[in-house]
Amino acid sequence: MEEVPETRYANTADGVRIAYQVTGDGPVDVIIRSPITIPIDLLWEEPSVVRFAKRLGTFSRTVWFEPRGIGASGGNYWDAWETDAIVADHQAVLDAAGCECVVLLGTTGGGPMTIRLCALVPNRVSALVLVNSFAHYVREDDYSIGFPPDTLESFTGPAGELWGLGTALEVMAPSRAGDQAFRAWFARGQRLGLAPDMAVMGMRAAYRQDVRQLLPTLAMPTLVLHRRGDRHIRVEAGRYLAEHIPGARYVELPGEDHVESGA
Repeated sequence: MEEVPETRYANTADGVRIAYQVTGDGPVDVIIRSPITIPIDLLWEEPSVVRFAKRLGTFSRTVWFEPRGIGASGGNYWDAWETDAIVADHQAVLDAAGCECVVLLGTTGGGPMTIRLCALVPNRVSALVLVNSFAHYVREDDYSIGFPPDTLESFTGPAGELWGLGTALEVMAPSRAGDQAFRAWFARGQRLGLAPDMAVMGMRAAYRQDVRQLLPTLAMPTLVLHRRGDRHIRVEAGRYLAEHIPGARYVELPGEDHVESGA
């Protein structure tokens, strides 16, 4: 990939314009929801993302998109967490990009979103890849993974004050936290992708997602990848996904970074 891919728009059934890009020309279609709210137009300023896209392009045609309310996409971010909007955004991009059946890649809070989509429109999903993600991240009486319910608000509250400063890399990508160029790119991506108050709302909404009951219904080939020392989403969350999705393959990787190259 020698130049920044063209940003195009897909129109959803409810009238929202969703920004997307296409890279690579391989035989497999892969859909990636823009990670960690960094706008797709900024992804290509980071060399590790470019390398990741080039590797994907050797075997796939990759469609990158940002859901409503983030970056160049229209619509209300408050709506982006609703199941109807998740389906509408994905289907609009699939249709606009000419995709029939795709591999879905979900990371972090986008993982439960892709799981919901797989359960609702399985005919359009050939395989699922979950990276450093979870089914639910608030503890329940029968579920010990994630935040205690009474600490979620206090944990996420200060995030608004730190949004756009790059300090999250101490947890999200400790191996890159001292890389000033990467830190500046990450911070700029946060600022241009989403406002601080919306970021806090999004964090709380992401952790509260609960797709545990959907996991046994997934029938497509599934790969679950998780960093063993992930400081943001603990490895137990990845293990739970693999244990409860029928036939899922689980690969546990070394390292502490939650933010992967391009994911």
